[in-house]
Amino acid sequence: MQPDTTALAPDKNTIIDALYTYQAQRSGINFGNYGNRADFMQDYRKIAKHGRHARQLLHSARVDGAITAANLTDNATQARRLSVTIHPSGSVTVDYCAGQYYAIEYRSALISLLVSAFWQSWRGSDPAITRAAIQNRARVYWGKAIAHYFK
Repeated sequence: MQPDTTALAPDKNTIIDALYTYQAQRSGINFGNYGNRADFMQDYRKIAKHGRHARQLLHSARVDGAITAANLTDNATQARRLSVTIHPSGSVTVDYCAGQYYAIEYRSALISLLVSAFWQSWRGSDPAITRAAIQNRARVYWGKAIAHYFK
């Protein structure tokens, strides 16, 4: 008798929990990498802003019925540096391969994943839905601060 090797497909909340854990990790920003306090604080504020935006998008993805586990996993496979791994046990891990500086990039990669999932969900298979309509919907949902990611 062969063992059952089919992977348990995680539900949307399991994936979002893994993404919450990923965004909640410490950035690893190091003051020693900066020449002065002003440069350090500029990057620190950017990291904090990306964290706030990622949490808002994650919360919206959790409560939005149109976002599915498939939206999240499909867009994760298309992401260049962010990977969502689904293990045979059904657990999910999120990894990021840094380009220049991990501390600044990792949350913006998560935002890109979530924006792609919303874009895919809102547009669906209807080509009549325009980019402007999606950008306007994002502006209504989150305001200009997050809507600018919907380019």
